[in-house]
Amino acid sequence: MEKKKMILRSVPQLGTFAVLDILFTIYEHSSQGSSAEARHFVDSIFKLKSGEFLNHFKTAKGEQSIVVCDVDVLASDMMIHLGLDDLPIGLRSVNYRFDRIANYSTRRTVLNSIDPCVQTENPIILRNYQEELCRLAIEGVNTIITAPTGTGKTVVAAKIIKHHFEVEENKEQRFKALFMTPNTTILHQQADKLKYYLGHAYNIRICQGSDNTSVRGAVLSNDVIVATPQMIVNLCNEHDDELSEFSNEKFYLSTFTIIVFDECHSTVNNSPYANIMREYHNLKNMGTVPDGQHLPQIVGLTASLGVGKSKDKEVEHIANMCSTLDVNKISTVQEYKEDLRNFSPIIPEQIDFFPKSTDGTSRDFAVSVMKLMDKVFQLMYKAFTDVEELIKVSDGGKAELPQKDHTKFLNWLSVTKRNLAERMFAEIEIRSMKQYKF
Repeated sequence: MEKKKMILRSVPQLGTFAVLDILFTIYEHSSQGSSAEARHFVDSIFKLKSGEFLNHFKTAKGEQSIVVCDVDVLASDMMIHLGLDDLPIGLRSVNYRFDRIANYSTRRTVLNSIDPCVQTENPIILRNYQEELCRLAIEGVNTIITAPTGTGKTVVAAKIIKHHFEVEENKEQRFKALFMTPNTTILHQQADKLKYYLGHAYNIRICQGSDNTSVRGAVLSNDVIVATPQMIVNLCNEHDDELSEFSNEKFYLSTFTIIVFDECHSTVNNSPYANIMREYHNLKNMGTVPDGQHLPQIVGLTASLGVGKSKDKEVEHIANMCSTLDVNKISTVQEYKEDLRNFSPIIPEQIDFFPKSTDGTSRDFAVSVMKLMDKVFQLMYKAFTDVEELIKVSDGGKAELPQKDHTKFLNWLSVTKRNLAERMFAEIEIRSMKQYKF
């Protein structure tokens, strides 16, 4: 039933005629026990009398040609078999790409057949300094890319991932990318950028704690995973959980062929980024990479590597970070510095500090915002029986509710509000789909 729901949710992306094709199949080829119910369902969609859908279908379809072929047959091969040099008007070309990934899902099959029809390729056109920044990574070298905020490092990452996929595919090797952000604040923003440049050919999936879905399943059935690092840490430790369905079934970081660390200066101490790299070094030093896999390429993105806790030990700090990320070379702009300056945000030469205002219009504005935040929180709280249930929706239930007078509460509220809305809409969709059986 879940597979059928997934297919039906994807059908509208194919266009009007494709919807009619699916409805015709439901109308004519449902099982004997549900045939009458299926026909009534289709007739009711168009508000037609019983049995009138067939006439409506024939009128709407007209002379359109449809070719149905096995899922492992390329559309181009089918055209050759039919003696066609080009697609006639009305004939849709659908190419089911199974890649070379053994663990694909129905979702992957459906989306790979649909995406070429609904999204055209957006070319990645890099500026000179961006071309310079990605040189080492394009060569397959582990590197940290450092450039000012707003200079397009995410676009550079998209170019690197795309090139990596193309190289691996040409070698008939598997490929899979992991793009991580240190928190959920910019998770969707970065995912949208990657989808813009890569979504025409590759499946991109966001993984966050509120999804309540199998992260392992998402990883195996998609090409690019966009996630917070704690999700991957939990995945790598999943086999130690006796209650997990994957207990004693270890997930290896080498499942990915390339990993991008956004804001990689967060790879310090016992951070999730650092814990992921410890897993990487264990694979590297212990030689426990599974057969058919290899260590993933590591690419870090940052506006500044920082200086650590002491300005006198900045070199040691950077060296430690490079060691943790298994990086020997840092990618910076040297040849096209002037080009970089033209696209970098303007940084003032002088910064003036003013005392924080605690009264007047500033205070009134702050109080108004806090009241609005509290109102939103109270509305969300009403949707749950207790605060623990609300925390589970925020980000996997790993953290306690932040204090309302702390800046973390603003981020928590924003993430929870979005996750709650997604959860409620998903439940409504499920209840709607359960009304019909096919």
